[in-house]
Amino acid sequence: MKGEYERAEKELNKALNLRPNYTVLSKDIHVIRQAEALAKGLQEVEQKIKQKQYDEAAEQLENVKKEYEKRKGPLFNPFQKEITRRDITITVGKIKQELDELTTIL
Repeated sequence: MKGEYERAEKELNKALNLRPNYTVLSKDIHVIRQAEALAKGLQEVEQKIKQKQYDEAAEQLENVKKEYEKRKGPLFNPFQKEITRRDITITVGKIKQELDELTTIL
């Protein structure tokens, strides 16, 4: 549902109530929760980037990467692009911060 994890989970729960013996629905709910956790982790990284807390953002991003690597399936594919984007943003932010701290050029 294009990142609308709560809505997707609600719909799956409705379906599970109608078909309680469909174990695939329970598995899908579990997968949705995993994707939601990754999305929240990326949001935390983004917040730290906005606050220019690049070391903390990098640490949080490493945790997200580790969780992402455990996941498989088309639901998780878009996360790779977001992880890469935030990784680049952190690197550029750190470099810019270092340049701003330079007082002389040798």
